[in-house]
Amino acid sequence: MSQKQTVKTNSDVEKDSTFTLNKMADIGSDLEKNVQSAIKEIDLFNSQAKLISINARIEASRVGEAGRAFSIVAEQMNDLTNKIGEVNEKMKAQSQTSIKGIHELIKKQAVDMRGNRLVDLSVTNMDLIDRNLYERSCDVRWWATENALITALESKSKKDSIYASQRLYQILESYTVYVDLVLADTEGKIITNGKSHTYDISNSNVSSTEWFRTAMSSKQGQFGMQSVGRCPLVNNQIVSIFSCPVRSKKDGKVLGVLGIIFNWDHFAHQIIEETPIEKSEKQNTRICITDESGDIFGDSQGECLIKKLDASFLTGLKNNTSGFTMINNDNQTTCVAKAHSKGYETYNSGWSCFIIQKV
Repeated sequence: MSQKQTVKTNSDVEKDSTFTLNKMADIGSDLEKNVQSAIKEIDLFNSQAKLISINARIEASRVGEAGRAFSIVAEQMNDLTNKIGEVNEKMKAQSQTSIKGIHELIKKQAVDMRGNRLVDLSVTNMDLIDRNLYERSCDVRWWATENALITALESKSKKDSIYASQRLYQILESYTVYVDLVLADTEGKIITNGKSHTYDISNSNVSSTEWFRTAMSSKQGQFGMQSVGRCPLVNNQIVSIFSCPVRSKKDGKVLGVLGIIFNWDHFAHQIIEETPIEKSEKQNTRICITDESGDIFGDSQGECLIKKLDASFLTGLKNNTSGFTMINNDNQTTCVAKAHSKGYETYNSGWSCFIIQKV
């Protein structure tokens, strides 16, 4: 007969750890109260004993020689109360130091647990981002070898352009992470696109765009890219564009460029929203995705592409590293966790994910 085994998730472990730290804090507080209460009682009893000793000496003095022996006892009792008072003061100081140490230890463990948990979540987010962007770089290099695109660029006929558009649309039906796929000739003129019924860009020229220029200058097997930004080809949606030269299968000559427009805004929103932060923490938590210069590409507070990440959040965090720091921001203690891109396979975004949480 087998026993049922209980498997704990990371969330369960974190809750257990939090419960343990809270329990330790409660025990420490109770201990402090009990020790302070006991010290006060000893002080009270000792004061009463000292008062009795004083009264005894007064009475012994009043009766003269007959009270001499009693006076000696009163003096010894006075010495004893003084020693008890000294011991009590010493115990008070030592207990306060010990209890303060317990509180500091609990506080440090709580800070470390919070910081490391947020760093782990940031690392997971960056790993998901790099893996997805790596897949985009693979997609564009694969689809740039599509026969329909090569034919459309070589023949420049309307019929072949229409067929290429249909083929691009079929790809878009299967890969819903893309807003559109566009094909341009070597001069940057758009030949066709997958969603021509939605985005009429037939007269557009993209020769000045970064994604076109980087693709045209790339070597065999490489790709071009344009970072996160608003794209006029798709009604200024927030996207990222990967690109690759389309080459002749006969001699490898560059015929044009395929640009795949990745729906970054939707993807970043998913990454941020699905970060496993407890509901009770979400109100005090901000999640940001930034490039190496601090430009915000994704933000739970909706400041994507509006401004850079506040420099105060970078205090104590080195470039190209992962970790956490505690800062005081607007008179509020804040934990700032950061994960820098480690890259995936041949791709490295160089970006970072920040999780900023008010304590």
